[in-house]
Amino acid sequence: MNFGITRIGLHAGPPLVGNFSGSRFFDYTAYGDAINTAARLEAANKFLGTRICVSATLAERTQNFQDGPLGDLILRGRSEPLRAYEPLPADAFKAPAMTQYSQAFAKLEAGGASAMPAFAALVGSRADYPWAGFHLKIVERRQGRPDAIGIEGAVDMTRDFPAGNYRFIPAVFQYSSGAAADPGYEIERVRFDKPVALAEGFAQVAKYIRAVGRPLTSFCACELRSPAAFTEVGFRNFNLHYVKALAEWGIYDGTTNPVARSNVAPEIEPPSEPSFYAFAFTRPSQTATSTFVIAGGAEAREGAGSYAERTVRYRDVSADGMKDKVRFTVSQMESRMQAFGFGWKDATGVQAYTVRDFYPVYAEELVRRGAARSGLTWHFARPPVNDLEFEMDCRRVAREMVI
Repeated sequence: MNFGITRIGLHAGPPLVGNFSGSRFFDYTAYGDAINTAARLEAANKFLGTRICVSATLAERTQNFQDGPLGDLILRGRSEPLRAYEPLPADAFKAPAMTQYSQAFAKLEAGGASAMPAFAALVGSRADYPWAGFHLKIVERRQGRPDAIGIEGAVDMTRDFPAGNYRFIPAVFQYSSGAAADPGYEIERVRFDKPVALAEGFAQVAKYIRAVGRPLTSFCACELRSPAAFTEVGFRNFNLHYVKALAEWGIYDGTTNPVARSNVAPEIEPPSEPSFYAFAFTRPSQTATSTFVIAGGAEAREGAGSYAERTVRYRDVSADGMKDKVRFTVSQMESRMQAFGFGWKDATGVQAYTVRDFYPVYAEELVRRGAARSGLTWHFARPPVNDLEFEMDCRRVAREMVI
């Protein structure tokens, strides 16, 4: 039986390992930047034509590491390039063809035009050197060949939404995981002085956006308030109603929704019906400042299954349970920002939503990780679905208004 090709990504760094499901379900797994990077190196093998992709971080810690250099890759969620290699057995490392490849690679890094014929010669003579074909395509693109295939070594989890002048992280039908303005545009956040009922809120949002000369498709994020947390069925029914307006605005196509969203239930003085708290849209910018909004995320893993199955430490509000919930949610925010090439150092606003005491872990899980660099706003509110306990969102915007 042919099981296909196994691809491997290798990186070095501290992971977060443990059971994240509590006593009812057991899910022993690992999270963290090192895990994410290894996974993205594994995915990069497909573009490179390799089987094993090793980061420079790990290669530098390995004695007598013999390799074929693959280049500097911009991996999904990273703004800085990461040098990658493929490990080689001794005979392959010492082969004349490897010397030829290393010389061609040096010419590529130097930017010389002679890199193209050097790689082309390897492609024609060594079918077992897939990296040569990868780099040949890069050289062709640099030299303006219109027939060249674009492979940049990036594994990107974002999509463009040209009608709104932003890109987004696909998630579920009711919202995306985040939105970032395209170059030449910025995100403006507008908060209502008092929550506005959903239907009237959509009307006021449309009026505001049109008044500044922007199309409704520039709507990229919103923050909602609900009377109470939903059941799973109730949450789905609400979402089906919510996306109707986005479909009318030409944003939601019935499958993909680019608009980021937070939706929480204030514990004290909640609204009588689902309401708008704030919204965001893109507008032309005269500066080069990048802006983004990350959607609200709680301690539930993405993917199939009920919330009970996906929730970290389900119904466990002990001190240790809350620590794991906060840690998971902070990591989720970090992963989403990384998808756009950002981190906590870029955020201008961070919000947390919970009715539980998370002060005991505030310093270690938030401040030390940089999440409170610009302070943190705690809303005494519950996440949108029953039995979720901690939610966060974050943003980088240069312009905020209150109406």
